Amino acid sequence: LYMYQLFRSLAYIHSLGICHRDIKPQNLLLDPETGVLKLCDFGSAKHLIRGEPNVSYICSRYYRAPELIFGAIDYTTKI
Repeated sequence: LYMYQLFRSLAYIHSLGICHRDIKPQNLLLDPETGVLKLCDFGSAKHLIRGEPNVSYICSRYYRAPELIFGAIDYTTKI
């Protein structure tokens, strides 16, 4: 149930062109009584624009996508 809610929240923000860029356990709020998950801490989030370079050093090191580890700066919400 939690993974479904996480994927739904990501699908929603991605549909708006927004990339969270810092998904990690500390940025997921879970309520075990109600079974509700909420995605939080949008401090690193960005509205991505095609052709506009981005930084590759975003996101916490241990949760960084391989593309970012290797220095990708032209990425989409699919990262």
